[in-house]
Amino acid sequence: MDETGNWCQIESDPAVFTELIQRFGVRGLQFDEIWSLDEESWKDLGEIRGLIFLFKWEKTDEPMGVPLTQAEAQVRNVFFAKQVIQNACGSLALVNLILNTSSEDVEIGKTLKDMKEFCVGFDPTMTGLTLTNCEEIRKIHNSFARQTVFEFEEKLFGKKEDVYHFVTYLPINGKVYELDGLRESPIDLGVCSSKEKWMETVVPILKERMRKYQNNEIHFSLMAAVPDKIMICEKKMADLQKKIADPKTTAQEKTRFSNDLKSLKLAKSDEERRRAKFSLENERRKHNYIPLLLNMLRMLGTQTDLQPIYEKAKERAVQREKRKQRVETVTSPSTEQVVKKAKKDEI
Repeated sequence: MDETGNWCQIESDPAVFTELIQRFGVRGLQFDEIWSLDEESWKDLGEIRGLIFLFKWEKTDEPMGVPLTQAEAQVRNVFFAKQVIQNACGSLALVNLILNTSSEDVEIGKTLKDMKEFCVGFDPTMTGLTLTNCEEIRKIHNSFARQTVFEFEEKLFGKKEDVYHFVTYLPINGKVYELDGLRESPIDLGVCSSKEKWMETVVPILKERMRKYQNNEIHFSLMAAVPDKIMICEKKMADLQKKIADPKTTAQEKTRFSNDLKSLKLAKSDEERRRAKFSLENERRKHNYIPLLLNMLRMLGTQTDLQPIYEKAKERAVQREKRKQRVETVTSPSTEQVVKKAKKDEI
């Protein structure tokens, strides 16, 4: 990625967004994928602090709530940065989420804390410019640049690339808001009875939004910001160890606490393995495989194997495109299912 101020495209993936916030200096949160809008699919994630939704952007898309004025946003203490440069919407959605999260168990880190303090009194455009010109955030964002040099398939068939965009949903002081950097201000989506029940307000809105695309679009991605599972396990383990060491604890209680401690250790180990897998996936995303591919092509060329392989690949690409066109003529599945992750161009 060049160093001239541009921002790269990033993937909508929990591994990417979890590492992004960690490198921004945030502690106490992680991201998990939500595959369905049925409550059963997300109730085990714990307290959902916010959502990041990726969808195909269209100019005709209208807000589903009431836009706030700048004065209203300031009175309600809603931080909002407007998007002023292409491809920055992933990190912008993250920052809009993190800087509106008020919880004792979440540390936003020095970088974001300094930026929030610096932006006090700014309008959304100036706040967006401040974020865009934060060199540290931009470099971290661009470290996730995808290797896209050989992604020519759709262009070969004369298709216009779809444009995808990230937006944030979260509760703030008893209201649910949509924070979309392409809009002029935050969107008030209505009242929520509590932080625990705010999803009841936002889920119907997401369903309606996906229903609009039912005939021609099934590529959506929805990620939830939830408390860091490793930190939760460590806190609970420390509490149990204190109880076990307490001389007032009975033998029966010690046995129960010891069993609970073993379960927490297993849960922590499972999450640590998942994070290690995330880390490996991210390293592979960042790695430049092009020199390896070029050398492989040279070797195949010298052995006269390249042309037959090329012809077979070309034939498979044509067949794949034909199958894709047939699938697109079939009615989309229910919007209850978020079945595919969109890893296309974002705005």
